[in-house]
Amino acid sequence: AFSFDLSVADLYLSLSEGRCWTGLEKETQQSYPALLSTVLQGAPSAIVSTPSFAALCLAEPKINAALLSGLKEWFFCGEPLSPLLAKRIFQRFPLIQIYNAYGPTECTCAVTGAEIKPEMCSWPKLPIHQVRTAAAGDLTMCGPVGEPLAEGQEGELVITGPSVGDYFSKIQGGFGFLEGKRAYHTGDYGIQEDGYVYYTRRKDRQIKYKGYRLELGEIEAAL
Repeated sequence: AFSFDLSVADLYLSLSEGRCWTGLEKETQQSYPALLSTVLQGAPSAIVSTPSFAALCLAEPKINAALLSGLKEWFFCGEPLSPLLAKRIFQRFPLIQIYNAYGPTECTCAVTGAEIKPEMCSWPKLPIHQVRTAAAGDLTMCGPVGEPLAEGQEGELVITGPSVGDYFSKIQGGFGFLEGKRAYHTGDYGIQEDGYVYYTRRKDRQIKYKGYRLELGEIEAAL
């Protein structure tokens, strides 16, 4: 859906590279046969989705490199990508490139990421960011009072740079500043090890289900 923040990633990626973009309408997603038929007939070269959508597709043995020979890239965001799911994708598509991205709506969605290699599927977690000198300041682990942390220390993920949005109202939410730059405090915790950043947990009880944020406290209050 155009209203789903992750659609920014695939829509503009398609337009900027001259590709044909196909969106899956709600009615198609609600019918598993129709969903599989659309994916197979579309013969995609790249798929942008949540990990839960990929798991749904892989429930059908036909989704493999034999029938989707043109599929070269699978781009994930919106939920944690597990090593087991990545391993299953590599088993079906040995030559595919998998990218695990990260970034909230307030920062224009997928602002960073890491390419997942087959050997990483044996790791406990998959990285969401590969540290590069040119972009090292865009994702920072910060302590309780906003101080940058050293490698190996868990802290809140704070995003800086031109992708950080702002509210028109006076409500700041997670917006603020870090070392003079406009920043967004995500509420997610992470840790940097060996040149990669890994998501570890939330600082509150918020969860993500099918790419959507859910506040368990609001649900409990309503009940």
